[in-house]
Amino acid sequence: MAKEQGRNQVIQLGNGMKKEQSKKRWWDFSRLRAKPVVESTLISAVPIDIAIEKLRGFVSDHKAKVLSTSENSVELEVSTESIAYDRRKGDRNLLFRVEFQFSEKRMERSNNIGLAAGEYVHTQIHLQVRPKRVKKTRKVDMAERARLLQQSIKAYLMAKDEEESQLEYAVSNS
Repeated sequence: MAKEQGRNQVIQLGNGMKKEQSKKRWWDFSRLRAKPVVESTLISAVPIDIAIEKLRGFVSDHKAKVLSTSENSVELEVSTESIAYDRRKGDRNLLFRVEFQFSEKRMERSNNIGLAAGEYVHTQIHLQVRPKRVKKTRKVDMAERARLLQQSIKAYLMAKDEEESQLEYAVSNS
């Protein structure tokens, strides 16, 4: 604006500017979002691009719906139809929202003899599994199905819990 009007124009910064009023919403939708039933950090011994390729297989086999993607995160909607072993005929399928946050981690490793030493690339995955809707269903059943979903994801991504991976790394280096 000052350049359009010529030189020697002063633009006031800071206190002289009007503050934007934050818009208050008439309804708080954050309360409707379910809390995670399962939340964990997984480590996969493959680079991110291979882990993403493995995730594509999971999406295809479980008929999952991709809700959103960004540079390092993916959000899926998965039905328990393909993973849950229903105990009763009356058990309904549950829909879960699964959020993945991918990051790359480099680790120095070698075997017991000292061979194959070097820096290895691993993928760290922060996983959150939450129900799609907040309903009053049996929480124990929901947690069990979410754990089955987590186990299936771990199998597809060739991943372990971070604690398991650190123990394995400590044993291999001693």
